Amino acid sequence: MEANLIVDESKPKKDILRSVLNVAIPVIISNLLYTVETLVSLILVSHLGADAIAGVGYSISMMWFVWSLMALTYTSTSIMVSQRIGAKKTFFDVFLSGMVLSFLLCIPIALLGPTFVPQLIHVFGAENNVVNVAQVYLKPIFWFAFVQFATEIFYGVYSGMGQTKFPFKVSVVMNIINISSSYILINGKFGFRAFGVEGASFGIVLSEIVGFIIYMIVLFKDKPFGDFSLTSAQTMKEMLKLGIPVTIDRGLTSLSFNLFVGFVARFGDIVLAAYQIGLRIEGISFMIGYGLSISASTLAGQNYGAGNIKGAFRGIKVISNFSALMMGFVGILLIVSSKFILKIFTDDQKIIHYAEIYLIMVGLTQWFLSYSFVLSGAIKGFGKTKIPMYVNIISFWAFRIIPIYIMLKYIYNPYVPWIFMSIETVFRAISFLGVFMYLEKTYGKY
Repeated sequence: MEANLIVDESKPKKDILRSVLNVAIPVIISNLLYTVETLVSLILVSHLGADAIAGVGYSISMMWFVWSLMALTYTSTSIMVSQRIGAKKTFFDVFLSGMVLSFLLCIPIALLGPTFVPQLIHVFGAENNVVNVAQVYLKPIFWFAFVQFATEIFYGVYSGMGQTKFPFKVSVVMNIINISSSYILINGKFGFRAFGVEGASFGIVLSEIVGFIIYMIVLFKDKPFGDFSLTSAQTMKEMLKLGIPVTIDRGLTSLSFNLFVGFVARFGDIVLAAYQIGLRIEGISFMIGYGLSISASTLAGQNYGAGNIKGAFRGIKVISNFSALMMGFVGILLIVSSKFILKIFTDDQKIIHYAEIYLIMVGLTQWFLSYSFVLSGAIKGFGKTKIPMYVNIISFWAFRIIPIYIMLKYIYNPYVPWIFMSIETVFRAISFLGVFMYLEKTYGKY
């Protein structure tokens, strides 16, 4: 049963927030579990050395680039489902279209990913030992890419429905499978041989297979998406129209992000390992914003489908301000407790020093980052997926990548990339706030 996020303007803000949190909290916890999952992966391979930490961490970052293709199906599925629910229309054909497109996308990923991505990591500046670790780690994940794409389609439909509790339960099971199997396979426990970093990727694959099986059992048993129906050319066309800008956005932004990681990698394994650990810790705040952005997108989509535009903007304001409060608080925690948290991951004082500086910088910008998350999600929920694409690409290149490239020619210091990262985060937030205010004022023209 889908959650109703249609905003009644007569309701107080606390009632709107309560409905939003019913959707957002399972998403936030699920993604926090994913963050914990990646942190545990780094902890489990940390005894293998800095190369293993840097290689696995860089591989996870590069997977964001490849999985940007997932946005084509996941985001468009979620948007179309939420809008159809608002308009009281059926949506099983949207789910099926997402599955078909996912299968087609995963064919080149499985064939080319295991060799192409490690080569790209090398081009971005990582040393050969880091590239070798990444190649071993990524191969099983790319071979089973469709399973992960398929589970994300299920997740996208449930997100569009506003029903996030069941996916949360599935994610708990998947996290348990991933962490336990990774521990066993990395270290060679219970009679298994020690696979090293490859064991961490096997853990991911096993967890995705289990999640896919659970979703398929529920699909055929309970039919949560309504009666089965065939997809249509029109559904596919609409999905591509919504999804292609998001895919371009994610792809170019992820590519830009990995160029950024390449700048960091120039300063050696110590700095790169510090960055990867800091990034995983920052993910705690990151996932709060992501969870609330999913709620904002669902709320915007359902109210748009229902023709309740004013209610949509009111609800988005409530979500964005709450997100700023929460992520700003987490940012403060990152600043004051960074050294203590880092000791959990490593006792290397050089790594701790650089990672602490990183966490202080990102802690200062979490308030700004929160608005980027929520407002970007809301704008996509309206079906205007090109706007976030333009904002993200321009912001990342004009205020992060190009300035870093130029400045490193004159000041060769590992703090340079992190300083411009902070500047770009602030600019992106201001840009999305400006776009949102403009849309609110002139939405009748769109």
